Amino acid sequence: MPQITLTIENKTYVLDVTKTASGDFTVTESGSAPAAPAPKAAAAPAPKAEAAPAPAAAAPAAAPVVAGKGAKVTAPMPGTIDSIAVKAGATINKGDTVVVLEAMKMKNDIKSEVSGTIAAVHVTEGQQVKFGETLVSFE
Repeated sequence: MPQITLTIENKTYVLDVTKTASGDFTVTESGSAPAAPAPKAAAAPAPKAEAAPAPAAAAPAAAPVVAGKGAKVTAPMPGTIDSIAVKAGATINKGDTVVVLEAMKMKNDIKSEVSGTIAAVHVTEGQQVKFGETLVSFE
């Protein structure tokens, strides 16, 4: 019969390990009578799995805007203006790209959430922008 030597708090125990007919194991201190196998505990119900959060998109679908007259498109992240797709006075539709912003070596199309006429473009190509900085504004 296999034996295990176990030391707990400087006290050494020699344990005998026996496999029962049902496939369970009993462990007794060497030289003592085997104890009745402990009843199997009912398995605790598995915790409910929470839905995994959706993976973050590599590029935002659209930049934050303020709706209505005076709406604006702001930078959703810090980066460098790679190109500007609109000019002051241009009429654009919701979903049109207004600038391409390079961040973390990725080019991100920044799109308008509103339709309207561009009042002003507040950035230039190559300019560094901060999160929330106004890129374009509407009339």
